Amino acid sequence: MKTMEWLMIVSMLAGLILVRPASSAALVLDIATSKEVYNAAETLEIDGNLTNSGAAVPDALVLLQIVNPKNSTWVVRTLTTGQTPAGPFPVEVLNVTTTDSDGRPKDLFNRGEDAGFKVAIKNNMASPYPVNVTVNLYYSNGVPFRLFTIYDGIIGGGQTVVASTWPIPIPSNAAAGQATAYACTFSSLPNETGFAYAPEKTGTFRIVMGGGGYAPPASPLGTFNFTIPLLTIPPWLGNYTIYARTYYKSLIASDSTTFKVILAGDLNNDRKIDMKDVAIVAKAFGTTAGDALWNPVADVNGDGKVDMKDVSIVAKEYGMTTSP
Repeated sequence: MKTMEWLMIVSMLAGLILVRPASSAALVLDIATSKEVYNAAETLEIDGNLTNSGAAVPDALVLLQIVNPKNSTWVVRTLTTGQTPAGPFPVEVLNVTTTDSDGRPKDLFNRGEDAGFKVAIKNNMASPYPVNVTVNLYYSNGVPFRLFTIYDGIIGGGQTVVASTWPIPIPSNAAAGQATAYACTFSSLPNETGFAYAPEKTGTFRIVMGGGGYAPPASPLGTFNFTIPLLTIPPWLGNYTIYARTYYKSLIASDSTTFKVILAGDLNNDRKIDMKDVAIVAKAFGTTAGDALWNPVADVNGDGKVDMKDVSIVAKEYGMTTSP
């Protein structure tokens, strides 16, 4: 089947779903963040739930995408709503391995070193499928540090392809420990009306020494919880958009939401916290609204006074810089 024909069939299917009568099954996906504004270095928390005619769906795949303030996709993950579906899956990643420059397996890398990645992808169907595979790299502390596409093309019916890439630089300031590569296979990204084909596949590798892997918390059936420490180096400030989409038993549901990341304590808005910010708080310390030396900028927590609470906010993130 040609790609265009396949896409037309999917579009027709989606159209039929949208015009189902109100009495038929209704798949509803809801996502939300724990708050609308996060300070850099806080932990982003996303909660979601999926229902079908009001009942929790315990075994669906949800393709999640986070777009950063630069309008670039930062995170792509395939989450489950409790239980991993049994399959069979139309297309799936069989394995993820890390390699050296010659494609030989290697699982230990130094900071600043280049790593290679290899994935095996299988089309379990009789017809060709359009396939996208991304790999999201995470440090041992749960912070994502790189996302790249390793395959984008058509895979023939019943075929298995091996895709590889090199080099992927390990940052010189990378967190040490066991890092994880999450490989997701999907039709297209959620903001392009795509959905996941199969559960994500993981592979691990070590950066320098020490540390353990990050273990996400369990969620009740029909829901999912996804957290990210906002510790990108340097962090991006501004508005982020989260897209989520699922395909479950011939039904499609999607949702999106936004959140904002700020740098509390950057009082002069130069994207860093240094002695200039400390000086602003110090000058207004002990004042309240209406005092001669009152400066609302120094009232970091907005409680109408400048005290040790404001000093501690600046001190906690002292030295942090952000991306322009």
